[in-house]
Amino acid sequence: MKKKIAFISPPLQGHMNPMASIAHGLQDNGLDVMFIGLSEIAGNVKKFEFCSIGDSAFKNGDIRRITKKMSKLKGMRMGRVWQKNFSNKWSDVVCKELPAVLRREGVDFIVCDQLEPAVALVADYLSIPFITICNAMAIVMDLSLPPFFVSWDYEISEKRLKINNGFYKVADFILKRDTRVLEKWRKKWDMPERIGMERYFAVSKLATLSQQTESLEFPLTKINKEWHYCGPFRNDVLLPYIKPEVPEDGMKNVYISLGSLQGSRFKLLKKCVKACNALNLRAIVVHAGLLGKDKIKKLEKYAEVFDYLKQPDIFDDCDILISHCGLNTALDALSYGRPVVAIPIGIEQGAIATKIKRVGCAIVVKKPRKKKIQNALSEIMNDPSYLNNCEILKDEIHSSGGVDKAISIISDNFNNNDVSELEIQETLKISSK
Repeated sequence: MKKKIAFISPPLQGHMNPMASIAHGLQDNGLDVMFIGLSEIAGNVKKFEFCSIGDSAFKNGDIRRITKKMSKLKGMRMGRVWQKNFSNKWSDVVCKELPAVLRREGVDFIVCDQLEPAVALVADYLSIPFITICNAMAIVMDLSLPPFFVSWDYEISEKRLKINNGFYKVADFILKRDTRVLEKWRKKWDMPERIGMERYFAVSKLATLSQQTESLEFPLTKINKEWHYCGPFRNDVLLPYIKPEVPEDGMKNVYISLGSLQGSRFKLLKKCVKACNALNLRAIVVHAGLLGKDKIKKLEKYAEVFDYLKQPDIFDDCDILISHCGLNTALDALSYGRPVVAIPIGIEQGAIATKIKRVGCAIVVKKPRKKKIQNALSEIMNDPSYLNNCEILKDEIHSSGGVDKAISIISDNFNNNDVSELEIQETLKISSK
């Protein structure tokens, strides 16, 4: 029987798209690939075999409603809404339903997002090998590193270590409330206690693959030798969006995107557009289908406005990115050597902005007013060091391996880690007693 790989990630575009790029490459190499998740995401991965779980726990449209709530918030409050309304319930669904699906589908290997600790728990319980993918910013909890939800830079000093320690204690307290479901199932299955990052995240013993490059990370971040910085996971076949014809009239073009969650922030988008207009820059705005028709019309007076555009190809024609600094959009710009005006809004975006700034490829605007955004754009255009630094990072991104490296690592581990279907069946028989 042909061996099968299952891909599982949170039902968010920024997590599913990189996973789908890897899955497509594995499929092209002759491997049997499937996705497992909510029915609501089936359309995002329609090129693959799909199996749904959680349909009794989540109604169609729930994810859109949750992300709409998140889009109105800032900072860690965005993450709390996700955890409260999705993560806890999803973890219970995974532990209840995933084992039987893995048995029925004959899954031999799992590729899961770092933010899927319940999938890692099930995989360990059934002795199914798995690899972790960091589709968002790679998270490592270590006292020498700033916590993932803050925006300060890396620094080694007694004072900073104490501050890090204090914030990690706060994070530990918050995250513990969200692991009760995992603890319930761990105890039910009589598994060893999870320690360290395993309590909150999917931590593979085989390999962890990050979309970042080594330069876009703080020193000493690798938690083991099997931590791989691959660069962005992209595949043109899976990107149906258009790439518009941009006039070749000598004007510089600025791509403005607040990602697939924050595109409804009309006032912020308008400030960005006005800042571009003041410098005679063409603004190209993408709002991920989150703006109403009336607001789109208002923006179209000053900018070209689209639901979606084909990334990263659009950066062929754009010179600068203004962004919330979600990892995928930032990497797409940097892979073309384009500097970033970063306006972080929530969760890990401040940390991503800091990492890009520390390699000289971004200016961070923390309190976005039109004049501040305008000044940042002007500085980037007038200081050649930004473009020079971006060219260096661009070369690093293109030499990091990207999706091909991810495919190679997963294929090697898949072929070298045999778990028979009989072993999985026996474990499931025990669990059902």
